[in-house]
Amino acid sequence: MSGEVQQIDWEQIRRSKFASVNVPPEWPADVNPVSLNGVSLLGIDANNNLYWDGKRLQLATRLGTVERVLAVLVSIGTVSSAVIEGLDLYLTWTGKK
Repeated sequence: MSGEVQQIDWEQIRRSKFASVNVPPEWPADVNPVSLNGVSLLGIDANNNLYWDGKRLQLATRLGTVERVLAVLVSIGTVSSAVIEGLDLYLTWTGKK
């Protein structure tokens, strides 16, 4: 294998980024599969951020409303329990219990 860098025609890859196949019926109408040439448009940087054709992809995981409410309730319960146990320990140590 030689140390040559392969020259790529990026405009040709951009023109053929989608595969010419039928998509599953459950896919949204504007979604297409990526061709093998189109995979060349994917890239990563040193921090493992994902890029598509030089544009960084925003990958976000957010909790829904129900999950956020449950997280707040669990946090409040945990802090309340710690405070109650701390008071109980204090009262035991001071002999007031």
